[in-house]
Amino acid sequence: MAVRNEESESSRAETDKSLQDERTKTDGHLERRHKEVERQTNEAIEGDRQIADEHRDFERAARDRHVPDLDERRIKGNESLVTAEREQSDCEMDEERARQDSELRRERQEKQLLVEALLSKERQRTDTNLSHERECLDLASQQVLEHLTEEQARSTHTREELSDRELALGIMCHDLKNQSVAISIGAQLLRRQLSRESWDRADVLRQVAAMEDNAAFMSRMIDAILDIERFAHGKVTLNLKPADLCALLQDTAKVFSPVAISKSCTLFTDLGPEPLRVSVDHDRLLQVVSNLVGNAIKFTPSGGTISVTAKQDQSRVTVSVTDTGPGIAEGDRPKLFRKFSQLNTTEAGLGLGLYIAKSIIEAHSGTIWVDSTVGQGSSFRFTLPLVPISGPKKT
Repeated sequence: MAVRNEESESSRAETDKSLQDERTKTDGHLERRHKEVERQTNEAIEGDRQIADEHRDFERAARDRHVPDLDERRIKGNESLVTAEREQSDCEMDEERARQDSELRRERQEKQLLVEALLSKERQRTDTNLSHERECLDLASQQVLEHLTEEQARSTHTREELSDRELALGIMCHDLKNQSVAISIGAQLLRRQLSRESWDRADVLRQVAAMEDNAAFMSRMIDAILDIERFAHGKVTLNLKPADLCALLQDTAKVFSPVAISKSCTLFTDLGPEPLRVSVDHDRLLQVVSNLVGNAIKFTPSGGTISVTAKQDQSRVTVSVTDTGPGIAEGDRPKLFRKFSQLNTTEAGLGLGLYIAKSIIEAHSGTIWVDSTVGQGSSFRFTLPLVPISGPKKT
């Protein structure tokens, strides 16, 4: 960033120097032009005066040439007249010179004002160009700085994601290996029992159930990884169909009621008497609700309460899954919906459930968030658009 600033300062200094040189050249050109105009004016004045003096001398010489032809009496009689005429001629000449000098001074002042106006306009244009160049340079520097800041933020975010992903992939590999080992051990035990002449049917069924559970866990993990890749590349296609959201929530509550009872928790729904018509992918939305209800039961201590509610608001419906668990600190809430994010590292899993739930809800043109108070519990909420109910057609 320091290098970028030094380059910007260097470019600005070069621009200032170039514009200052241009201004100096302009001032020099105008000054030379002003001196040239003044010289030409002075030469014109001197030329006019010389012509006037020569014309006066010529007239006087012409008068003097006629004087010898007159008699002495006539000369004496006209001396006073000649003197008066010469004085009048000199006076007229002086007046003409004064008038010409005044006119030339006025012309010179006008030209000087014109030169100064041109100089001021040229300087103003130069200053405007300089200001524009500086603004462009500052804007370019600001854009480079913002771009660099964004790149640094993206780089930091990418490093964090890669670190989380490496950690999650390590956990996934460890968990998959454990499940694979469990299935392998179960298969070996099952083979040994079945190789005997007599075997315990109940024990065999327990081994098969354990293998099925391990295989199901592996399948869920693999499906979660595939889901995030599909959502990341926009390859998920929703099978949208009209459905009653209340019925879906009630079915989910029935499935999880035994789990809640096993933890001595109470699970109930508050959905209202009227159906809520939505256009959803049933399986995907069931995946979201199951994840939220399952998490609520998992983190609610014995004797706690989990409620599932749905409220209509104009053209949307808001679903809330509320628990009386430990709550979530404000600083941890933004992490909940990120990939591979786990607030409780002692729990098994990849930290993908809420990320996938967010992706599914957003694919349905909805939003999902959490409200929580530490020590009192959390409420995970999401919205979905309602399907407009058309009235009977008029005939």
